[in-house]
Amino acid sequence: MDRESLRQKIRENKPKEERVKVPDWGTVLIRGMTARARDEWDQWLSGRFNDDELDNDNIRSALAIRCVYTTDGERLFEDSDEDWLGETDAEALSFIWPICTRISGISGDEEEEEKNS
Repeated sequence: MDRESLRQKIRENKPKEERVKVPDWGTVLIRGMTARARDEWDQWLSGRFNDDELDNDNIRSALAIRCVYTTDGERLFEDSDEDWLGETDAEALSFIWPICTRISGISGDEEEEEKNS
């Protein structure tokens, strides 16, 4: 494949999406993070370490904010929703966590990677 064809293919590579019926919420679109959003996530996560321990307070709501969209493709939550979203029932956030991490390429090893960087 020539250079321009490959560049065009990469430009067209959009984050993965899945329509998911979430308990108590209904159907939403879970969208994997872009490279920029993933960098922001990694920066947010790296700021959560205290004495080599991850402070994972509100981690589920923080990820949901970055990955959950309406079925029309509009971001469902604002950055400022993290606190109140963290006070909602854990079932829905726990349900979407593995989907968000899988389609965003978050393996679960990020905590260890962040501590070692």
